[in-house]
Amino acid sequence: MNRKEIVRNILSPALLVSILVVGGCSSGRGISEYSRVLTNETVKANTTGLKIKVPAGWYTSVDNENNYSDLWILKDDRSETMNFTRLNIDGAAIKEAGGDELEAALKYSREFKKISLGKDYGETGSTEMADYGNTKCAIYIYKNKYGAPVRTAVFKYGNQFYELTAAPAPGNGAKLFNAEELYFIQDAVLASVE
Repeated sequence: MNRKEIVRNILSPALLVSILVVGGCSSGRGISEYSRVLTNETVKANTTGLKIKVPAGWYTSVDNENNYSDLWILKDDRSETMNFTRLNIDGAAIKEAGGDELEAALKYSREFKKISLGKDYGETGSTEMADYGNTKCAIYIYKNKYGAPVRTAVFKYGNQFYELTAAPAPGNGAKLFNAEELYFIQDAVLASVE
């Protein structure tokens, strides 16, 4: 075997593996990847047809105080929370984002957090783009007023934009908080969106 044939035989498998890896990543993470943390119980949002599977060790609740959440789930020990909030993006915001609806929704979400938290707001890291089955998300992490990291995923469901925010419960700070575990469960919930 000459040198060209050796290089071709080495490169062909490497090229095939890289194509498979890239191709596998582009299809997104499906619900089967998260089945170990999800129950068969499904819940529906208050104002749209959005449905999710409830994670094991979590329950749904109603936000009676200020109707901020369209769907709210809490960990059984109440140490962590996730809530779905509808975002109302107008045509001007989409135009300003160059026609990119997801970018406009992401900007709106961030600005609302900045205004709400004021000087306590601090973003960490950069925006991550991810696919969960058919759900394309823009994800960012910021610090809440207790200094704990909060992860927000912005996505479109039907004709409506939502944000799914995962955080330690208010006042819990980072005491009983495992960010990696919570964010994995948040990913599972995103993958279960119907």
